[in-house]
Amino acid sequence: MITRASFVSFSLVLASCTPSGRDGPRDHDQPPVDAGPDAITDAGHNGDAGPRPDAGPPSDAGSDEHDAGTPPSDDAGVTVPSMALSVVDGHFALDDGRAVDVRGAISCCGGGYGWPLFDEAWSSLVAANNGNFLHARLGPFLTSSEGESDWAAIGGGYVELAGQADLEHFNEAFWARVRALVQLARERGQYVEIDVIDGWALKHCQAGDIPGYSAWAAANNVQGLDACAGAGAGPVAAGSVHERWVRKVVLETGRFDNVIYQDGNEVSLVQSYDPAWTQSLHDLVRDEENARGFLRHLFGTNAGTAEAMALPAVDYLEQHQQRALSAAECGGKPCMVNEYNPSPALTPSEFRQRYCTARTQGTAFWYWRHGQSDEQMRDSLAVLGAACDDGAAAAFPPNVPEEGFIAAASSNTDTDPSVDAAVNEVMVALTGCGVSSSCDLSGYAGANAHEQCQSWFAAVTHELRARGFHAGQHEADVTDEIAVSNTGCAGRWYGYHVCNYGGPLVVWSPGARRGWWMIDPAYCP
Repeated sequence: MITRASFVSFSLVLASCTPSGRDGPRDHDQPPVDAGPDAITDAGHNGDAGPRPDAGPPSDAGSDEHDAGTPPSDDAGVTVPSMALSVVDGHFALDDGRAVDVRGAISCCGGGYGWPLFDEAWSSLVAANNGNFLHARLGPFLTSSEGESDWAAIGGGYVELAGQADLEHFNEAFWARVRALVQLARERGQYVEIDVIDGWALKHCQAGDIPGYSAWAAANNVQGLDACAGAGAGPVAAGSVHERWVRKVVLETGRFDNVIYQDGNEVSLVQSYDPAWTQSLHDLVRDEENARGFLRHLFGTNAGTAEAMALPAVDYLEQHQQRALSAAECGGKPCMVNEYNPSPALTPSEFRQRYCTARTQGTAFWYWRHGQSDEQMRDSLAVLGAACDDGAAAAFPPNVPEEGFIAAASSNTDTDPSVDAAVNEVMVALTGCGVSSSCDLSGYAGANAHEQCQSWFAAVTHELRARGFHAGQHEADVTDEIAVSNTGCAGRWYGYHVCNYGGPLVVWSPGARRGWWMIDPAYCP
């Protein structure tokens, strides 16, 4: 029986927990977003003198000066409190010092809801579930069949002529729609994370594997300009199409105090990525904010590289991975996970476990729909409005007979990396030892190694339950391993032989892994 495995010696093995970036799917089967204006208009530059490049042709509809440092008023003339964020002690905070937690949700990629931005329906659905962060990728993308065709009625950031973007003319119908969506989010108390330049689009433009998507591919714009080659490999060039785009993004969205900026989705996956690209994006955002009299918006990175994340210009971090982050991984900055693409998609209970683990550890784990059904999506969104300390995490159910175990996989490769990582993180927190180190447990209560290991098992499972996991032992004070579940009592329980009785010493994952098993739900509370 897995839960009563006899003791054998184990080597202390370094756990491989560092995730790699993942390429999120792009969905073209969604119903159209609100069509907005029937006519796509061509408008642009505000006529300012000065060194900033032209933001578009004359009469830019979005160029009216607005001091975003002054909170806007509602229809009754009542001043709405500022939503502007700063960073205090590694967390988002309002001007008065109150902490702001992140309950974010992204609709990609099950159809509808205005992806790759969001629409009124998504904002409403998230708000109804107590969600407070949304995400928008502005591109630039085309809206023909290979682009974001759900936006065809409005168009993308540039005017499109016969399926090509005109890089000299911004499409004001698109930017008016962006402003309306950000304003709607603000009215609902929601923040909007905006990609300054979408790294996903750049990456595929450089690879040439999604023809017709990026406005910056030479074949996709009337100027015949290849603006993808070299992008990301160094600082943004002065006067380039990239600079004009960044300034346009800030011009249109920088007036809102509920906006935060991200350098670009999966930006480090562009060819020859250089953190100088991220730094220069930040510098352009700050320059345009100052020129317009806008407030300072937080600036984050999704680069995932140590050098980019350590930049003083970077206020917060976004990662793409399947497990929640610990604050220790974040270098004193707010950090979050806003994309993950397991197959099959996370179940609502799996999402809850990661969401609650992140909150317990001082970080954030966004909802990312991926391949969930409508029912799964709604059940997962409900997690945003529920408490994580509702007693759902419990010990292993007592007195389960042999026939109560209905499924099992005994290979130590049958595991969930997020659970592996959580067990290691708890053991690091309890001992102060590093993963894979020789870590002595003789200080735990007990007259011999067996009793000390049992004290250790109790401490580890107690801490795991405090972090939202189900955890315990099949037979307390007897079994020589622990059982951990991130899917609930009737889901998979993963076994970990976390104590080497010969020391006693910590056994780290992956060496501690012992496969998984499932319990007949009749034995679950």
